[in-house]
Amino acid sequence: MKVQINRDLIRLIEEYAGSLDAFSDIENISLYHDLSIYGDNADELLSKYSSLFNVSMNEFHFNDYFPEEGDEISGFIKGLFKGKEKKYKPLTIEGLRQGIINKKLN
Repeated sequence: MKVQINRDLIRLIEEYAGSLDAFSDIENISLYHDLSIYGDNADELLSKYSSLFNVSMNEFHFNDYFPEEGDEISGFIKGLFKGKEKKYKPLTIEGLRQGIINKKLN
């Protein structure tokens, strides 16, 4: 692994996703796209992350990265009729690690 990932960060993510041992490229794992963390779980995880690592979330736009509870289904259904589903930016473990270093997530 190129970058030493903070073990406490991995433990926090594993509370919501289970073991990450099956992934070979841990730093590039996306919380929503790879681990299916979204909605209330994503909100709770990020709240704990902010508190645990003293990271400011003031500039972070949750809805750019995660659907709300139920939105992943309604977005798919809407996409069937409109032709496209909303795309979400990946929030990776490396992105979270950088947030710890910079003391802000944006």
